[in-house]
Amino acid sequence: MNAENREEYVNRLLKAMLVKSVSAQLKEFNKGFYDILPSGIMKMLLPYELELLICGRSEIGLDDLKSLVRYVGYSQKDNVIKWFWEVISEYSDEERTSLLFFITGSSALPPKGFGDIKITIKRFYGPITNLPIAHTCFNELELPDYDSKEKLQQKLDIAISEGKEGFHIV
Repeated sequence: MNAENREEYVNRLLKAMLVKSVSAQLKEFNKGFYDILPSGIMKMLLPYELELLICGRSEIGLDDLKSLVRYVGYSQKDNVIKWFWEVISEYSDEERTSLLFFITGSSALPPKGFGDIKITIKRFYGPITNLPIAHTCFNELELPDYDSKEKLQQKLDIAISEGKEGFHIV
């Protein structure tokens, strides 16, 4: 490489790293993808329809979410549950997406919407100093019996923001 062929060198290096190094994996991915979604059908889809099919829905309606939650150790009449829904109603779409990721491990709804997801909110009988706990395998959120809406919001916000980073909090 020298000053004259620097651009060509960088282009070839990028092609080698981003295309050739993963060509076998990409070939297998494409094979599986087209087994599920034949190319003839793909030609009929608009880009946003394809995105929806692959990624799922991104809008998270509060009423839809409420209708699919079941409670264990709590009821809809308990203050913690009322406060939880008040906090969630004030969340932006991005924050609701983060909440969904925290509880389910997925940041998007399935293409059919909430119908394929069931979420459990369970009473956590530990101290109210604890953060909420999510069990993504079971789509379950454990909430301590917080003594105020502000405490619930603070703890939930911390848990969700830390959940974006992975499972490093114990």
